[in-house]
Amino acid sequence: MITRKIFPLGAGIALLSVSAVHAASASEVLPFEHATMRVVYSASDDDAEILIRATGADPIGQVRIVGPGGTVRLKATFQDGDRLGQADVHFDTPEPSLEALMQAYPEGEYRFRGRIAAGEKLAGVAQLSYELLPAPTILFPRAGETDVPTEDLEVRWSVPVAPERILLQVEDEKEKVSLSIDLPGDAERFTLPNDWLQPGILYTLDIKLIAENGNQTVRDLRFTTAD
Repeated sequence: MITRKIFPLGAGIALLSVSAVHAASASEVLPFEHATMRVVYSASDDDAEILIRATGADPIGQVRIVGPGGTVRLKATFQDGDRLGQADVHFDTPEPSLEALMQAYPEGEYRFRGRIAAGEKLAGVAQLSYELLPAPTILFPRAGETDVPTEDLEVRWSVPVAPERILLQVEDEKEKVSLSIDLPGDAERFTLPNDWLQPGILYTLDIKLIAENGNQTVRDLRFTTAD
């Protein structure tokens, strides 16, 4: 049985410990500039995904990610007529339950291996952690509420443990445009711009708690503004 590891994070915990292999003339292995694996857990939907990112100083032509035990978890080759490669690579897993994600991608060290478009090898390491902050509680507006005012709307929430920072997002479900606001970890409220909300529109509100290690715990709800 898999036990969820959702608990307050102490100082110094980090999701990634990027340990890229330094370039050496003998081996000609170049480092990935960044290699990250961050967990996003939705407390509203009780599902999770991993955001995998890698960048190099030179365009990336191939990438392979090897997990604990030597299992290849991901492999990709980027082909184009001029061998331009990719400036960075982004992969998002599906969004199964947290337990299923932990089975598919065990916690631990993941080795990033690849080649730049010109042929030289790339290498780096990332640590995948399932340490997550407890979810926030959205106090206002309430889920499913209608007749929400479009002016001076103050979004309020509470958190059991202060995160590193908070990302507030509001998406217009009709026009599919969104507003994103970065806030400090001790924030508990934010007043939305009066000229952004429109009458009679369904919106999705996300409060994302971002931990020191980069993992995210998300709570979301929908509300409708007054006509």
